[in-house]
Amino acid sequence: MPDQPHLETTEIAPDTPLPPDIRRRIARDFGPADASALLIDIEERCAADPNIFSDRIVRCVVYVANGDLETARRAVSLALIDTRDLIVWAEYDNKFEDQLRDLSVPFD
Repeated sequence: MPDQPHLETTEIAPDTPLPPDIRRRIARDFGPADASALLIDIEERCAADPNIFSDRIVRCVVYVANGDLETARRAVSLALIDTRDLIVWAEYDNKFEDQLRDLSVPFD
């Protein structure tokens, strides 16, 4: 089987409508195959329902997944039920009291 071309973190799916910080984070956290699968899934979901899959929600998915495709899928499923639960998972401490990060702003 021939070698697959290696994508640098800034080259991953450059034509995607996702912001560059999200593309870079997915490329950094996931292997090439998982990054590609996640990008395809997220792009389809963003196109189908941009009101749910805003940049903030996509960042939450990528953040909580931390490179694990199965966790990313669980986070996507949670977003479909209630985006607020995903935001709390991604942005707040374990007691759900203090906001530790704001994923409405870019990762970088």
